[in-house]
Amino acid sequence: MERHKQYDNLPRPVVVMETRWPTGVSSGWHSHARGQLLYATEGIMVVHTDAGSWVVPPNRALWMLPGLRHTVTMSGDVLMRTAYIDTGKISTLPTQSGVINVSPCCASCSWRPSTLRPTARCRAGMRGFSNC
Repeated sequence: MERHKQYDNLPRPVVVMETRWPTGVSSGWHSHARGQLLYATEGIMVVHTDAGSWVVPPNRALWMLPGLRHTVTMSGDVLMRTAYIDTGKISTLPTQSGVINVSPCCASCSWRPSTLRPTARCRAGMRGFSNC
């Protein structure tokens, strides 16, 4: 789960990473300097944090505040998309960690990890985040 560290200090407000995880695998306990929006297009994630636990199916996403210690366990093969968000640069984010609904429109439009590589310029923002 060390791959995420390359995203922590990038000069963009939002960076997206996509990873595939086999069933039963756990990320291990860790935290991020940025806020994190976890979303799985396939499979189910079971997330335990110091603030609570959530089951996150493909029609939901989990918002976690920066620094929140957590572990993610995969139920079924999971295709995970994660947005690391600089909460100091985007003011319209939730103030508590929790699950949010992901509409089909939001799921198809808001997650473009191929355009948000660590070496590419960020062209996306949090448009529609509060409406997802």
